[in-house]
Amino acid sequence: MSILKHVRIHLIAAVGDHVIILSRSGMWQEVVFVPAKLTFLMPESMSFKEAAALPINYLTAYMMLFEMANVRPGKSVLIHMAAGKILEHMQ
Repeated sequence: MSILKHVRIHLIAAVGDHVIILSRSGMWQEVVFVPAKLTFLMPESMSFKEAAALPINYLTAYMMLFEMANVRPGKSVLIHMAAGKILEHMQ
């Protein structure tokens, strides 16, 4: 979660926009260079804390369901003890 400082090509984001960047490594640096396809606008109502939780909560769940468990249409999943935002977004 960052504030866009420089744009080399035209994106849907502009300098000063708050963005979410999805990258596998290097995100502890003060300045990062990433492909535009890894950059997403943060909704105005979203806090930096909420944006930081996105990769941890949702991408972990996505990876577990679709990559590890290989869930596909027609298959069932038992989710034990889902609560909070996870449960909210599953409905």
